[in-house]
Amino acid sequence: MAEVKSRVGFEDFITAWETSDSVGEVCGKLDMSKQNAYARATKYRSEGVPLKKFVGGGGKAKISTEEKLAILAKVRGVGMEVVQQQSTEMLNRPKRQKVQSTN
Repeated sequence: MAEVKSRVGFEDFITAWETSDSVGEVCGKLDMSKQNAYARATKYRSEGVPLKKFVGGGGKAKISTEEKLAILAKVRGVGMEVVQQQSTEMLNRPKRQKVQSTN
């Protein structure tokens, strides 16, 4: 029977993400797959949490975006207003439009 992994909380994820130099390092700290780590970071970014990006790639929880931003500010050692501004800028950025093929 397969071993069941414990769930990683948002605070542990954000802390690991912001204090790591690669997705591989995040996965090592949290015992999760790269696919899962990228998906979760993408999900948080879509909610306006401006997590840093790693070279080579890119999760809606019951906790509010405001609480996630507070954790991010704490981990980064900056004021809440800094991450709130980054969040606002991220959410207001125009979405990339898909290029349609003329084949």
